[in-house]
Amino acid sequence: MILKSQKNKDGEVRVYVEVYVRFINAQGNLEKKSPRKNTGIWVLPANWSKSKEEVLPKDLNYSSKNYTINLLFGKVQEFINNRNNQAYRRTVSSELQVFADLFPSALAESKSLTDYMAEYTELRKSNGAARGTWKEFITVKNRLIKYEKSIGKKLNFQDMTLTFSDNFNLWMRSVPYDPATIEKTYTVLKTFLLHYYKRRKELDIQMDDTFKDSEFKKGKKKANPANPLTFNEFVTLSKMNFSSKTLEKTKDRFILQCSTGLRFSDINKITPDKIDKGRIKIDPVKTKETKEDNTIYIDLNKYSRAVLKKYKNDTSTLKISNQKYNDDLENLFEELKWKKRTSHNGRDTFISICIQKRIPVEVILTWTGQSSYSVMRRYIEVPDSYKKIEMNRAFK
Repeated sequence: MILKSQKNKDGEVRVYVEVYVRFINAQGNLEKKSPRKNTGIWVLPANWSKSKEEVLPKDLNYSSKNYTINLLFGKVQEFINNRNNQAYRRTVSSELQVFADLFPSALAESKSLTDYMAEYTELRKSNGAARGTWKEFITVKNRLIKYEKSIGKKLNFQDMTLTFSDNFNLWMRSVPYDPATIEKTYTVLKTFLLHYYKRRKELDIQMDDTFKDSEFKKGKKKANPANPLTFNEFVTLSKMNFSSKTLEKTKDRFILQCSTGLRFSDINKITPDKIDKGRIKIDPVKTKETKEDNTIYIDLNKYSRAVLKKYKNDTSTLKISNQKYNDDLENLFEELKWKKRTSHNGRDTFISICIQKRIPVEVILTWTGQSSYSVMRRYIEVPDSYKKIEMNRAFK
């Protein structure tokens, strides 16, 4: 296009490439923009064809002028067609700066996938997610950054295709990561993608639901078998006294877990005000973010009462890192010459003992704060000796 009002001393006018854009802004209103890029070409108005949008042959240099105009016009068209391509936008942003803020979706995509994941991790933190939960997102983000380096490009939401899934899986297997780690990576990635998929319109993010396809997820979930103490082992351990203060505290933590079903993240959260009418009232850290009301009530028994009495119903002095706790548990069971256990196995013990004592599943679920038997079943181990007793009881 030309602007006849902008003539030089020779009566010539500039030739521009103009882009006309209409879009809905963040306030939901229709917005219009018509930025222009100067081609650097001057032409007499009489030598310009408005219908053909080109310099007419009457101009002695019409061929070279049209070549320059068309070259820029082609770049602008390519910019529009590739506005969500990060690598392309970086290479032309300075040359076509006048168009840089035209496309809200393109602006949104200026943040890479891992930028959004870092933002999402901070959101999970601020919402009170357990440390172990938000650390998973950091781990996957760092894994994606390594993959980006291997392919030489930044990922964005539009890259989340089945082809990406195939290639990312091949890369993880080549590192190598085991199938359980790969499965966990895709689980975390899909949780993150679903969050932004639900908000794609309000955030003006270009993405589709390909990641929901069953073929997107790779790997195989590792089923960690339950590893509880038997009831006899539990009773024996509860009666033991250790000369080492570290081992004594370790025993107390574990017995408290075994007699309440508390997770590691909650064993140091009990204070006197949380003991009410013979019950522990607690909001588990793990479900704090996902449940509107995650308060659970755990009835006390003689074993849990004994531990809590020892610490005056205040378990803050039992605070310890998960790694140190597991190291201390390893030392404890090594000294006893028993099978090795970890902090997870305290909950296994509680649920397995309750099942073997024929406590109704519905009651156990209220104590553990779990939603269903299908969630709880992985904590259960039924020993052969108990199976024999039950078979003989059923057919006596």
